[in-house]
Amino acid sequence: MGHSFENSGTNFKGRRSPKTTVTTDNLVDFTSERARRYTVKDLQRITGLSKKQVENIRQGKSGISGVTLSRWIMGCTVFAGDYAEWTGLIRPGEAGTAAALTRLVNEIVQREARGK
Repeated sequence: MGHSFENSGTNFKGRRSPKTTVTTDNLVDFTSERARRYTVKDLQRITGLSKKQVENIRQGKSGISGVTLSRWIMGCTVFAGDYAEWTGLIRPGEAGTAAALTRLVNEIVQREARGK
């Protein structure tokens, strides 16, 4: 039996969540600010975008597709933590901890796979 979930726009205490008012402009601002923290080459490698596309995102000239956002999240634990914090999935200040924990678990899994 499946579950049905509905986005009510409220948190567990019944107050409006600030992240329910996300707009395209908010997302463009967030991704462009975060993109400027990375080199163009790193973002090209992580997202598969061209140099021009990465530069447009960094300058806030264009948005980001769901596929590109997903690749960035999957390819960069730091950005994944920042995004989770921005969307309200984790509390402010926990992004660094979440990224560090993810890196640790990934390293352990990779070591075990190599037999070390």
